[in-house]
Amino acid sequence: MLSVFSGLALEHRASLLKMVTISIGSQTLMPDGDNHPNKLITVADKALYLAKESGRGQFIQWDSSNMVKV
Repeated sequence: MLSVFSGLALEHRASLLKMVTISIGSQTLMPDGDNHPNKLITVADKALYLAKESGRGQFIQWDSSNMVKV
């Protein structure tokens, strides 16, 4: 997804880089009765902010045991 997006080369005139970049945080939960949609959103949000802190164009997948940088 990141390579497809970067291949679009979308201009961002207000940015120092002059290009639009994306950061993605993702979470996958297995249905086990203990999961709630709010938990999914909260963890994905944490992954997103970790991706942003890691630099532009990052994808972070939250695994129940750890964060995985993709």
